[in-house]
Amino acid sequence: MPPRRCKKLISEAAIKNPTDADLFYNLGVILSQSKDEVSKAESEKNYIKAITIDPKYKNAYMNLVVLKLEGENKIVEQMNKLGTTPADNKKYDVLKAKREGLYKSALPYLEKAEELFTGDADVKATLLNVYNALDMTEKYKALKAKK
Repeated sequence: MPPRRCKKLISEAAIKNPTDADLFYNLGVILSQSKDEVSKAESEKNYIKAITIDPKYKNAYMNLVVLKLEGENKIVEQMNKLGTTPADNKKYDVLKAKREGLYKSALPYLEKAEELFTGDADVKATLLNVYNALDMTEKYKALKAKK
């Protein structure tokens, strides 16, 4: 089924079933596959709606984190292409701040997922990476020590 048709059907079903977290999650998945920013924002809203309906919806948390961190690879590629001139150093600092912003936007959802799904290896590994990237050493060490 084409994504547009699928989106329409799930949207209609979500209107009829406003407490079905799976419908909002699936709508978030479909919208996240689009390249435009409006669809990405709608995807985020749908993941959050799924979490609001079902606060223990692990996949909604993790897909929301993936959505938040989506631009990281492009930023890292740009950072790696820079030289060491003063102008490049300024560009690097701007890109670094942008990258940190991505991490900070994902952090609350990762921390909540870790709280809800303690012991989940994927959640823990992702959160450790974010703590490390944000130089949150104490939180990194505390989580690393957790079994």
